[in-house]
Amino acid sequence: METRTASFKPTWIFSRAYLRQNLPHQTNITFIECHRHIQALRALGEDVNGYGRMLIPKILCAFPPEICQRWIVHVKRQDLSGGDILKLMEFLGGEVDGVLTAQKICG
Repeated sequence: METRTASFKPTWIFSRAYLRQNLPHQTNITFIECHRHIQALRALGEDVNGYGRMLIPKILCAFPPEICQRWIVHVKRQDLSGGDILKLMEFLGGEVDGVLTAQKICG
């Protein structure tokens, strides 16, 4: 029986390294997809803030935990409604811009 313990490497090491390397790109793609879905709801004439309480947790789960934590702090500091999806998208747009700018600066 052949053993593969010498060449075994946990896959989570590669995924974390991949995520660190591609985080700005993935964050941007996630934001664009979320924004596209919100625009589709608006095009159908739906009040997107009516869906805020349901959609905001799902949207935040798609982003890195640091961005989610900053959103919670932002909501508390600005005394915003936790279900305001348009404010969330505005906030996420700024965060994504910051991540992309940091990537350009750092190379």
